[in-house]
Amino acid sequence: MTLSQIEREWEKLPKAERDRRRRLLIENLYGGDEEAFKRDLLSRPRLIGRILLNIDEVVPRGTTP
Repeated sequence: MTLSQIEREWEKLPKAERDRRRRLLIENLYGGDEEAFKRDLLSRPRLIGRILLNIDEVVPRGTTP
């Protein structure tokens, strides 16, 4: 998936869903460290974007931040 494809898919999601996915990723994979998330997003946008699009496979949907 190209970065532009990832961006298009991300923008199709409702804001609440984007926020939920971002929170799940930060809380479960970064231990709440939002700065580390932002650094990774800047340095590896394609990888982080793909994780965000597939977050329910990475973190079970029943998990709450």
